[in-house]
Amino acid sequence: MTLQKQILKDTDGNDIGVFMPMQDYKAIMKMFEDMEDVRDFDAANESGDEAIPFEQAINEIEARRNDL
Repeated sequence: MTLQKQILKDTDGNDIGVFMPMQDYKAIMKMFEDMEDVRDFDAANESGDEAIPFEQAINEIEARRNDL
């Protein structure tokens, strides 16, 4: 991916920000989300916890919520 960007500088010439097209920003955010998904998947696999079906998890959460 080639990003189109403009570096914003203050009056002393220090880099203070970046301007980029929204399409590039969205692509970067998607990559971060994908990386977070991989990290979360790896953490879940390493936790040793037993996986349960999604519906069962929802039912357990709702049951605990109703007990409050």
